[in-house]
Amino acid sequence: MDNMFLNACKNAQKGIVQAFLKKGGINIDKRDSLGNTPLYYASSRGARDIVKLLLDAGADVNLANNSTEIPLHVASRSSNKDIIKLLI
Repeated sequence: MDNMFLNACKNAQKGIVQAFLKKGGINIDKRDSLGNTPLYYASSRGARDIVKLLLDAGADVNLANNSTEIPLHVASRSSNKDIIKLLI
């Protein structure tokens, strides 16, 4: 179930993310083999609504992946000001 949630965040599927969060019982900070979290993927996709949902659910903004990148790094690279504001 955690992998499905991670994939929904990775693919910016807001409705599915909302359903998982409503149901509960998921690891909000689940990492994949690269160490990326749902918040990292949502930030990289510019999925502002999903980033907000994850933050409201308690996602950790400071979890780094295997390359020591955090969601703020990926949002900064794309100059996504809306995401950056949410993350800081």
